[in-house]
Amino acid sequence: LRISDNEFYNMKNMSGDYYPVLSPRDKRGIVKQLDGCTGVICKNALCYIDKYGENGSKLYINDFEITPFTSTTTAQTYSAGINYTHVMVSMGAYLIIFRKSKEYGLTDGWFYNTAKSAQSITAEDYGYIDHTIEFSFVNMSTCGYDGSEYSFDYIGSSAPTGEVNNGDKWLDTSSKPHVVKVWSEAQQMWTGISTTYVKISAAGIANGFKVGDAVKINDLTSGFNYFDSSTMTELTSEEAELVKEQLKTICTNTIIQSIDESVTKGWIVVVGILDMSIYISGANTNKINISRQAPYMDFICEHNNRLWGCRYGLNRNDDTVNEIYACKQGDFRNWNCYAGISTDSYAVSVGSEDVWTGCTPFGNSVLFFKENVIHKIYGSIPADFQTTEQRVRGIQRGSEKSLCFVNETLFYKSTTDVCYYDGSTPVGVSGALGDVAYSNAVFGSTRNKLYANMLDENGEWNLFVFNVASQMWHREDNIHCKHICRVDDNVYFVDDNDVLGTFTGTGTPESDFEWYAETGVIGYSLPDNKYIGRMSVRLKKPVNSDVRLFIQYDNSSKWNPVATLNGESITSISIPILPKRCDHFRLRFEGKGECKIFSISKTIELGSDV
Repeated sequence: LRISDNEFYNMKNMSGDYYPVLSPRDKRGIVKQLDGCTGVICKNALCYIDKYGENGSKLYINDFEITPFTSTTTAQTYSAGINYTHVMVSMGAYLIIFRKSKEYGLTDGWFYNTAKSAQSITAEDYGYIDHTIEFSFVNMSTCGYDGSEYSFDYIGSSAPTGEVNNGDKWLDTSSKPHVVKVWSEAQQMWTGISTTYVKISAAGIANGFKVGDAVKINDLTSGFNYFDSSTMTELTSEEAELVKEQLKTICTNTIIQSIDESVTKGWIVVVGILDMSIYISGANTNKINISRQAPYMDFICEHNNRLWGCRYGLNRNDDTVNEIYACKQGDFRNWNCYAGISTDSYAVSVGSEDVWTGCTPFGNSVLFFKENVIHKIYGSIPADFQTTEQRVRGIQRGSEKSLCFVNETLFYKSTTDVCYYDGSTPVGVSGALGDVAYSNAVFGSTRNKLYANMLDENGEWNLFVFNVASQMWHREDNIHCKHICRVDDNVYFVDDNDVLGTFTGTGTPESDFEWYAETGVIGYSLPDNKYIGRMSVRLKKPVNSDVRLFIQYDNSSKWNPVATLNGESITSISIPILPKRCDHFRLRFEGKGECKIFSISKTIELGSDV
């Protein structure tokens, strides 16, 4: 209600780039018309996904179509009536893309090695993060790390008696799980093998997997037939129960220790033990499947060569979770590797209420936001990771795209205001925007400027620009930006009409636009009636630009025209005004085209209080 002389109550298409000179913003650039953009990111160039629909989407990097994305993702099923978007994240040379839906969050993760593509826009290193392979039957047997199968010389609960030879293997069944022991001639004793392995063989089983992958094997303890591999005779009920007990420890999250990729005789080796070599086949239509899957996630970011994500809701097993995840270090394909080493995956449950609203790396930590909580994770390896909880303003639900860095400071939209965060406590910076409730914020930045596109309580979009150096806000217009992305010094946007443009002018310049700036109330500080006798405006503009001045008296809603300002180059224009006594008044400058207003002076005459 009361502001200083160098502030304005309202404006449109104004800029602080030339402060203290009052000026309209520079023209934006129009780059191209898109067909349905669902995701944008910068990875040394502008990357975006376009042409969303039942036939899949297309990925473009620097305007080149990445054909492997189209060819591998067209098999995705897009349910009618459900609007999917894409979330993209960069990790090293890889561009990683997730499809986002309201029900499942981030799924169908796809990766592409941009370093191998160069200008050919075709690369060998691409595909899905999740991978599942099915078989009607498999062979399983206890083996060494290299896949060499064990044949037991003795099986029993007590040590063999009589003559034994160096290297003979004894399956000790006296404890559970059973233990494989080897006779050492030098030590004259049986030595237990600390880790035993199981080889799982089937044609093509290694396709899509690699050593170190954490895989899950479906439950093989019911709905399957079990045979002795050496004789192909069905196991007795007693033998089958023993095998099922041992399969329970194998059919969980396990890690591939070694692998053979031959098409006809492929195998993988995992940790486990079996008393005999077995052949398992599915009864009826049951299948043996081996899978590597990322968890359902709501938001994702990259920090210290790991992807970090969070989930509030149902996971893949339909359990309710409130968790934070990290993939294996340097390997975004694996989210369930728990081998007790520094590169392991990581997961932690938190106790704070409500849904996640965003995440981002920040300094040496990762921040996970809810509307009233910030969780920080510190540390460099899983054994050192620590999670803290800070009860402060977090990100407003639906404003996850407001997370934006200007220089080293993090900005985001909370439920009440625009905040900056330096690691201690969020501080509001949007007091100049008044008491309007904004939501669904999308932010972008370049140099010292923050672009803030927000939806007001009347359902109208507003684009504001905050200059961090001068701490000044300027309102531009009612554009609705679905995406904002910075590439070098260019700030790209995609509006709700799928027009790709830039705030910084790259592209075809837009046409001249209307602008205005309204002052606050003038005269509150003086008790008597007064009138404005004369004004002097010093400005610079081209001949073809249009500048007009209006005045509003007291509480009238009418703007009275005062003058149309003409001229070229820097000049002072004196404007006589017919005096009208009033308690207070406001001024409005408006126009179309370029203009630089250097100074505004006014002469106010005082009258009596009657």
